[in-house]
Amino acid sequence: MVESLRPHLIEKQKIVILSLDFETLNYLKWKFRQDASVEVVALADFPEIDFWLIRRTRTYKEFCWSLGAVLSNALLIRENRMTVYVDADTCFFSSPQRILSLCSSANASITPHRFPKRLSSLEVNGKYNVGWVSFTPTSTGIAISTEWRKNCEESTAYDAKRGVVGDQKYLDSWVITYPGVLILNDPGINAAPWNHEAHSIFLRDGAWFVDDSPLIFFHFHGFETLKDGSVSPAPQIYTVAKGLPVALYGYYFSQISSMESEIDTWIAATLAKKYCSTNNRF
Repeated sequence: MVESLRPHLIEKQKIVILSLDFETLNYLKWKFRQDASVEVVALADFPEIDFWLIRRTRTYKEFCWSLGAVLSNALLIRENRMTVYVDADTCFFSSPQRILSLCSSANASITPHRFPKRLSSLEVNGKYNVGWVSFTPTSTGIAISTEWRKNCEESTAYDAKRGVVGDQKYLDSWVITYPGVLILNDPGINAAPWNHEAHSIFLRDGAWFVDDSPLIFFHFHGFETLKDGSVSPAPQIYTVAKGLPVALYGYYFSQISSMESEIDTWIAATLAKKYCSTNNRF
């Protein structure tokens, strides 16, 4: 996601990455050491937040689900400028600047799942998807963000009957409760395996489109590289009616593979340096 978004940033925009372990933190700080547009942070950089209070009440997965709301709220207040949470399993194929411009005049923005009729029962998990959620530093924008954070601090369990589905189901009430919540219906925003069958996704003159709209980003939900090196692109429920866009997934897989190779090389170099340094002591 980060690599695909970096080329589209304009002046004063930046990407903030939250790292949850030291190895990832060290690698990312090395990788983006010369890029001022990328800031790598750790939980310790937010001493005002009691992360352990959140962590001890839930599983690790549920803890991760809480962090988007908590971090985006902290950054919104700290930076006092529009903040966008974007899921890590997304990839940008064209500039989001037009969408960002639209979002800047709203208190918050959210994207509907756009389930086809065949999958409408899945709306029990939420009408909207957290692949993209933005807030502006207006009083209402901050209120929405703060409410989301408090909701997620209370629970990010998967309990649809109780109206809680991770960090996602909470978004359903925003349009009803608050003014100025923008619903992004552009098919090029948050295209995903759960809505791809209702659209035509194709490559034309080197650019990707969804129907007649530029593909801004695709949400590669469920994409998994298995231990034997094969790939499970998405849950089967999303592919039984229509196959996924093979070329699009092929591109994403190539990018993931390249990143994995770079990480392996960095780990090997880091270990070699540490080993040599240790041996030189004798």
